[in-house]
Amino acid sequence: HIDLESGTLAPAPAGDEGLNPRQEALLERLDEGACITSPEHARAHGVSERTALRDLLDLVERGWLVREGQRRGTRFRRPRDRSRAGVVQ
Repeated sequence: HIDLESGTLAPAPAGDEGLNPRQEALLERLDEGACITSPEHARAHGVSERTALRDLLDLVERGWLVREGQRRGTRFRRPRDRSRAGVVQ
């Protein structure tokens, strides 16, 4: 979309549309406060760890998950008491 103040192209706000079936399945089964790693997500859905990491990072960007840690120790957590990270119900 276009930023009206600057007249430049700005990224559209991330929403729920466009989630792939793996992401939808993950969100359905991952309880609030629970964590998952990209290798766990990859094994659960039969995809490469790189594809799993892309899925998880996309969910972080959309506000559904919170990233904890870096590199091999990275875990992705579903926030407690929120349907999306930063959005209180």
